Amino acid sequence: MSQPGSSALSKRETGTLHWSAPQFPYSIECPHSVLEQMRGHSLSGGNHSEEAGVLFGRRGEQLLRILAWRPISRRNPGGSRFSLSNEDRQDLDRLLEDAASDPELQVLHPLGWFVSHPMVCMSGDDVALYHRFFPERWQVTLVLEQTAEGPARAGFFFREQNGAIHLDATANEFAIAGARAAQRASAPAKPEPVQASRRLLWSAAGMAVLFCLLGAAAFLSWTRSPGNQSNGLQIHDDAGVLTVSWDGRSAEIAKSSSVMVLINDGTPLDPIAVDSMTAQRGSLTYRRRSQQVNVKLVIHRPGKSDVEKTASFSGPPVLIAEPELEAAQKETSDLREESAKLREQHNGRKKK
Repeated sequence: MSQPGSSALSKRETGTLHWSAPQFPYSIECPHSVLEQMRGHSLSGGNHSEEAGVLFGRRGEQLLRILAWRPISRRNPGGSRFSLSNEDRQDLDRLLEDAASDPELQVLHPLGWFVSHPMVCMSGDDVALYHRFFPERWQVTLVLEQTAEGPARAGFFFREQNGAIHLDATANEFAIAGARAAQRASAPAKPEPVQASRRLLWSAAGMAVLFCLLGAAAFLSWTRSPGNQSNGLQIHDDAGVLTVSWDGRSAEIAKSSSVMVLINDGTPLDPIAVDSMTAQRGSLTYRRRSQQVNVKLVIHRPGKSDVEKTASFSGPPVLIAEPELEAAQKETSDLREESAKLREQHNGRKKK
């Protein structure tokens, strides 16, 4: 299902997909032949085995051009649902690192990844892998419909400016008509000079706060560590990514003027202003950096006292790569600025 209000795909018959969405600052181009190769790979394990791969290409100021891909291998691909073991994650780390010395990939960036599912939506496992290996704001997830009959539906998922990821809906869903035998897509003969791809390390996002809707119920069976629950607020952990959930259909949310989330992750973070869509959907995710996280949900009601719900989580430590701390701190600063703008807008509406 596509998100409402998304811009139309280019209709030019050039053999290349031209994709854009108003919520994402980059347009995306990808040859149909490459998309058909990825679809062919998604069917290589059978119609009920989900497959995945890394997207490589060039990144301009406002354009992502996908030109090649590599499969994400699994040593024991048992079961239909796509997931990675610890050894598989190490192999993916090596794939991203070795791309810099691959003659076909050394002039390209890892632009994101793709995965096949029965439905065009992201699962909880997808979110964890996306945050772990592709944490940059411009990196994307491409989901392909797992079907061998007729055109396959597909769509790009991305992080919006406030960090939101709409897991159950993609802007500008499109179709992949054919399926080609899985093979490597070569880089152009005369590539533009770009920065070599680099290894994406453990938990680079640090304090980054990421809003997102929980995926379709069929994909919510991934293994999560239980967190504490209080007054209807729940916390679950998946490899350091906390999912904070509440009843978005409650009368308190429906009649609220605004909703805020306060997080103490070793130290208190700035309050997070929750937009109305996220509040009604009832969940957001947050990559923790400490073993103890306390969360408070504050529901502001016109003419009434605020409703507060609290929950806590205790778990194992999270590894944060030192070279990535500076980038994580910058992202945290950007999120704080965005939160401050939302608070100013909210205060302005209250004064009126």
